[in-house]
Amino acid sequence: MFKALIAAILLSGWTTAGLAQTSAEIASYKRAVEAMKEGDWETARVEAQIAGPVARDIIEWRRFRASEGDFVSIRKFLARRADWPGLKLLRRRSETNVPAGSRPLEVIDFFSSQPPQTGAGARALIAAYRSRGLDARAEAEAVRVWKTMLIEQEDHDALLQEFGNALRAHHEARLDMLLWRGARQNAERMYPLVSDGWAALARARLARRGTGSGVEVLIGKVPGGHRDHPGLAFEIMQWRARNGDNLEAAALFFEAGEDGLGRPARWAGWRRSLARRLMRDGKAELAYRLASRHGLQEGSSYADLEWLSGYLALTYLNDGRVALHHFKRFRDAVERPISLGRAGYWEGRARELLGDLAGARRAYAVGARHQTSFYGLLAAERAGIPLDPALRGEETFPEWTSTTLPQSSAFAAARFFIASGERDQAEQFVSHMAETLPRDELGSLGEYVLAVNEPHLSVAIAKQAARRGIVLPRYYFPIARTGVSNFPIPRELVLAITRQE
Repeated sequence: MFKALIAAILLSGWTTAGLAQTSAEIASYKRAVEAMKEGDWETARVEAQIAGPVARDIIEWRRFRASEGDFVSIRKFLARRADWPGLKLLRRRSETNVPAGSRPLEVIDFFSSQPPQTGAGARALIAAYRSRGLDARAEAEAVRVWKTMLIEQEDHDALLQEFGNALRAHHEARLDMLLWRGARQNAERMYPLVSDGWAALARARLARRGTGSGVEVLIGKVPGGHRDHPGLAFEIMQWRARNGDNLEAAALFFEAGEDGLGRPARWAGWRRSLARRLMRDGKAELAYRLASRHGLQEGSSYADLEWLSGYLALTYLNDGRVALHHFKRFRDAVERPISLGRAGYWEGRARELLGDLAGARRAYAVGARHQTSFYGLLAAERAGIPLDPALRGEETFPEWTSTTLPQSSAFAAARFFIASGERDQAEQFVSHMAETLPRDELGSLGEYVLAVNEPHLSVAIAKQAARRGIVLPRYYFPIARTGVSNFPIPRELVLAITRQE
C-alpha cells in the first residue's frame, strides 16, 4: 500500500506557476540544455542568449564546470557570480585552462580565495610566484601539494625536477598520506624515493587493502622497525572486519591504544561499526571499551562515539554515572537541533537511573526545546511538556520582493530552474542560499517556494537552516498538495511520507 501511496504522491502533478520567465525563454533554455548534453556548446550559448541573461549565466556555469571555457571568461564569471554554488568544482575543473602565458598577478588573484586543487593548478601558481620573485611562496606551495594532494605523473615529475631538494624531507610523509588514502598509482611512484623499509611497508599496506594473493609474504618482508606502523595495523584491522572477524579486528584497536592509531579519525568508522556488532553479539563490556577509547577530541565521529559509549553504559552496563559523563560530552560537542534533542533525552535517562529526578527533568526540558527531532519529542513526553506551539508554523515573514532576494543572482537562477522543471538544480541553489541568509530571508525564501508549489525545496531550505540551528517549522514540515484524496490512512501520515520521499 505504501508503495502505491508514494507513487500516487510523486505522480500527482506538483507544478510550478507564477514565475517571471516567458514560455519562449524557457523553450530556448531547454534547447540550450539539449545542445549542452550533446557537447554543442556554441548552439547552447546562442540559445541561452535568446533565453536571457540568467539562462546565459546558467549555461556558462555548466560549461565551466564541464572543464570548458577560457581562463579570462572563467575569471569574469567568478567575479560576476561569486554567490553561486558549486564554485569549488568549477575552479577545480578550470585549473587546467590556465594558459602558460597568463599574467602572474591574475593567476595569483585567481587562487587567492581557494588554493589549487590540482597539480596543474599548483604548477600555474608556482610559475606565477616565480615570475614575481616570490620563491619562498613557490616552494611552500610545492611542499603543500607534495604533502596533501594526488597529482598526475607529469606534475609529480615537474615538482621533483624543480624542488627536489626541498621535497626530499617530505617523501615519507607523502607516501604515508597516499597509503592512508589508498592512492595506489601515486604511492607506487614514491617507491624509488624512499628507503627499502618504507617501500616494503607500502607494498604490504596496499596488498592488504586489496584482494590478491601473497599478502602474508609481503607483510613478512616489512622490516621490524616498520612492522608496528599504525597504517599497516589499520589495513589488517579493516581486512578482518570486512571478513567478519570482529573480535580479531577489535583486538588491533586495543593493541594500538589511543596514542598508536596514527590517524584516529580514520579508525573511527570501523570503531563505531565493530562496537555495534559486539553489542548485538552480547559483548557489551567489550563494545563499551572499544567505543570509549577512541582518542578523538572533536568532530562528528567524536560526538557519535561519545553517544554510543553513553548508550552502552546506560542500557547494557547499567552504569548511570559513566553514561552521564559521555552524554554530557556528547551534548557539548553538538549544535544542531536533532542532536541537542538527543542529548537532552539521554542525559535525562542517565540522571533518572542515578535517582536525580530534578536533574532529569531539567535535562528533558532542554531536549524538549527541539521538538522537531525524534528525541526532542521523547524528552517532552518524558517530562510531561506539551507540544511546542511554534510547531504550528504560524510565524510570518516578509514578502520576498521586499528583501534582498530580488538582487540575488543565485535566486534568479533558482527561479529559472524551477520554471524549467530542473528541481535538482533548483535545490542546489536554494540550499546554497540557505547556508548564509538571515532568518527572516530564509522564511521569505521558504514562503516563495511554497507559493510556487515546491514543498520539496521548502524542506531542503529548512534542513539547511536547521544545520545552522535555525528552526522554521512551516517550511520544515510543509503542508503539501498531493493532488490525491480519500487515502485509507490519516492525512498526517500521508504528509509525513510525502516529506520523506
